Amino acid sequence: MKKIALIVLAALLALSLIACSNSGGDNTSLDEYIAPDYTCKITTGTLTFEDSVGDTAIITDYAGLYKAHEVEIPEKVSNATIDERTVVGIGDEAFLSCTSITSIVIPNTVTYIGDWAFARCTGLETIVIPASVTSIGNGAFSECTSLKTIIFEEGSQLTSIGDYAFNDCSALTEISLPEGLTSIGFFAFNGCSAITSMETPSTLKTIGDLAFYNCAGLNAEGALVLNEALTSIGKFAFAGINKDYIVAPEGSYAAKYVEAMIDLEEEEETTEDVTVGPGEDTTESSAEGTTEATEDTSDDTTEATEDTSDDTTEVTEDTTDGTTEATEDTTDGTTEATEDTTDGTTEVTEDTTDGTTEVTEDTTEDTTEDTTEDASTETETA
Repeated sequence: MKKIALIVLAALLALSLIACSNSGGDNTSLDEYIAPDYTCKITTGTLTFEDSVGDTAIITDYAGLYKAHEVEIPEKVSNATIDERTVVGIGDEAFLSCTSITSIVIPNTVTYIGDWAFARCTGLETIVIPASVTSIGNGAFSECTSLKTIIFEEGSQLTSIGDYAFNDCSALTEISLPEGLTSIGFFAFNGCSAITSMETPSTLKTIGDLAFYNCAGLNAEGALVLNEALTSIGKFAFAGINKDYIVAPEGSYAAKYVEAMIDLEEEEETTEDVTVGPGEDTTESSAEGTTEATEDTSDDTTEATEDTSDDTTEVTEDTTDGTTEATEDTTDGTTEATEDTTDGTTEVTEDTTDGTTEVTEDTTEDTTEDTTEDASTETETA
């Protein structure tokens, strides 16, 4: 009996020590402490949340209906083991790939939306961002391909839109960026091809690389209006949009950026025209033109080589055949010489001691015969 009592006492002491270490221990014990996940039932499913600073909570996961439905995130969450906590954030990937959600109501207690929080919610059609939200994380609504409308509540405190935030929201037609926004990230609105108008707020200072890439719907006069406060615009920020349609205040950084992009485009077109030839200004035509030019050059080179070879042969033959006709008389020392460069025939008559031997050479037709006759001549001379 005493042993049992001692064991129970030791267990209670151990539990009290653990509790003390988690609530008021040293830094090491605090770093090792992991906040538990809690669940909260809502009408359409179950929310998972983490206890945050003070009496606040962050939504970390959602499990709901498989059929199309709307989700309303409550301002406060609680369960049997934890008191009410105010929801202040939507955590990273909290609603990732919840494809059956058609709309979401976010409470005005939420201050940020985490990375990829609603990414690939392909059934989501509309979203209202409360005025309390100050930042939208990277990829927060990326690939929400049915998303048509994004509404920012009046008095919005939003300052930043992260990289890929609305990437490939191809159905998005309506969005009005709020005043107070200062930065738009890399690829933020890439592929939002259905947007037909966009005016950046007067507070916006930075637009990242490829931010509005492939926004084909902005290819209309005055469809994209840039503000005067912009001080940084990334590479290819408006690639795929006709630069002539972009409006920017005269003399502003944005205007100079757009002007430089237009000049660059014109320079590239001019280079292509010169390289490819009249009426052909595509990359494919350029490639074909280059190939044709190469082939022509090769043919010309071949012809030139053949011609050169022929010329060399002719010159050699002419030089060989155009040998001086000579008649030598070794007895009386009389020499008669005649040149015939036309027919290339050489006639040589040699008068040795008692007679004349006539040898006819035709170097173009029969070299062997010439050699035999020369040999006979040498024998007779001997």
